[in-house]
Amino acid sequence: MSQVLDYDPETKDRSPKTREDGAFQWELACLFRPIEGDRRHTVGIVPVKIWAKTKPVVKIGAQPQFVNFRVIPWSNDNGCGLSYADDDVKTVAQ
Repeated sequence: MSQVLDYDPETKDRSPKTREDGAFQWELACLFRPIEGDRRHTVGIVPVKIWAKTKPVVKIGAQPQFVNFRVIPWSNDNGCGLSYADDDVKTVAQ
């Protein structure tokens, strides 16, 4: 889990990305495994963005349980893609 940083091109500084309520944005690297029989996708790492006032705790290798998970399409001058966001994350008991 790492904190997402904003880049200011004027000052060339990076600072934690925050929301109006003071929550920070965090990025959790998740292992994506396609469902059996899916031939279009491959195993990969998918970054999921989470807003929280303190760093969420997820054990390495634990299965995360997302709250209000969503996929957000984006487009800018550099291209387009998908962003993955979530309101909260918990660890599933194994």
